[in-house]
Amino acid sequence: MIAKVEPGSPAANAGLQPGDLITEINGEHLYHVLGLADYIRARPDAPLRLTIERHGKNLSVPFEPGHPTIDVVVENSPAARAGLRKGDIVLAVDGRDAKSALAVSDYIKQHGGQPLKMSILHGKAQREVSVTPEVPQDEKVPRIGIQWAEDFGIVLDEYGRMTVKHPPPFEQIRAGMLSIVNTLGAVASPKSDVKLQHMSGPVMMLRVYYVMFENKEGWRMALWFSVVLNVNLALLNLLPIPVLDGGHILLAVVEAVRRRPVNMRVLEVVQTACAVLIIGFMVYIAFFDVQDLFGTRRDRPKFLPKAVPAKTTQQ
Repeated sequence: MIAKVEPGSPAANAGLQPGDLITEINGEHLYHVLGLADYIRARPDAPLRLTIERHGKNLSVPFEPGHPTIDVVVENSPAARAGLRKGDIVLAVDGRDAKSALAVSDYIKQHGGQPLKMSILHGKAQREVSVTPEVPQDEKVPRIGIQWAEDFGIVLDEYGRMTVKHPPPFEQIRAGMLSIVNTLGAVASPKSDVKLQHMSGPVMMLRVYYVMFENKEGWRMALWFSVVLNVNLALLNLLPIPVLDGGHILLAVVEAVRRRPVNMRVLEVVQTACAVLIIGFMVYIAFFDVQDLFGTRRDRPKFLPKAVPAKTTQQ
């Protein structure tokens, strides 16, 4: 659901209004707030029509996404050395029309170490910039060191229109198990951008409750979040890690198979080590949570400084 439309934005040009509910794009249902950007990312050249629900009626409107705008340029990054700055509009990359920030980001990641020619518009001045993606420190994916402004001029109501659903208990448990497996898989995968510091702990959980209670349906969402949180904690507690219940179950199985108890000295060392790791992990996550809480971005890449002059041509 749209909470606000920025004046002069693609959304305003399409006639979108606060309170509109975006239900479809080119006839395909949208189930997530990022669905619009994902669709444009996959089909950057396709003409777009949005189906919206307004005052109980369905309307179809054409939509032209426009070009992505740079919001942040990271210090010492390839973008900074090339002269890119906040407010620059990316018109094209290597001659390809830029209509999606996600598509441009994907293209950058696929061309690490290769100079990219970017057509930039700032105010009424247009220029060509050459920038070469680099892999930041402690990362594996090439970047140029920019963060995008909000796309399309749409400020979404992240809670949308509340409807009460009653999924079966086993479906909720299944969803909780899948979320745990997917998260652990993403953290462990060398090809994933998800890292341990992207997870959140008690500090951000309290922040989530605070944000929920700002909504008129906050008590209902907080109750739902508490149930989901407790189900996930119960499932995590069943993991075969010493000091957790799953670890105790595993040790009981081992003792039953061996027909004798585990050596107490070994058990003490293993449980102490696991307890220290779990507590250390919580402290580690809390450190990044506090940074996020006070506005410090944990995911901003770091580049080694280089003295490379930028070369641009004005048009």
